[in-house]
Amino acid sequence: MAEPAAGLRERKKARLRQEISDVATRLFAEHGFEQVTLAQIADAAEVSVKTIFNHFGSKEELYFDRANEIEDTFARTITERAPGVTALAALRSLLVENLVPFSGRGWEGADDPRLRAFFATQDRSPALQARRLLIGEELSGRLREVLAHQLDRDPDDPPLLSFVAMLTAALALRERVLREAVAEASTTAEVRRRVTAVVDDAFVRLERAFGDVDLPPF
Repeated sequence: MAEPAAGLRERKKARLRQEISDVATRLFAEHGFEQVTLAQIADAAEVSVKTIFNHFGSKEELYFDRANEIEDTFARTITERAPGVTALAALRSLLVENLVPFSGRGWEGADDPRLRAFFATQDRSPALQARRLLIGEELSGRLREVLAHQLDRDPDDPPLLSFVAMLTAALALRERVLREAVAEASTTAEVRRRVTAVVDDAFVRLERAFGDVDLPPF
């Protein structure tokens, strides 16, 4: 049976989006984020600038093209956790079992030079550093919304606000340790060891501090 036209269009759209992203990431790594223009990306990807804007709202969004997907993964990890499992326990499993927080991806690629180049590009670019901070703020807002609903608390409840702030800080710490480990050309095993160590320590402390807030579903 032939694939429905709508499904085929979506697959083609997703494939083109990924192709544009891959070309842009390569150019950013080679020349620097600020130095690469959308026109250059369009030329290298053999598309128009208009086509790029059909898929991405800005050059920064093009670089962090999976930020929304990661945010959605965090939200689903909380909302779809099993009975008796706290939000922190579910997130902790996600973060220690995967290099990038996508369920089932594992730690393959932690020593990939392309990942090292991706992080190095960020650290050289003020625009990308600013965007990374904004993504963190947006993630914090999403976590606040999801946890308020899941834990049956007012979004402005002080204990919830403290919980979300400390959780967001722990996620930022994990990312920093990951970037540092990858930048030092560590092996996959060493990157995983360093990241897991800081996640385990941070989440144990969060669990102790917010055990009265982060109650598991039954």
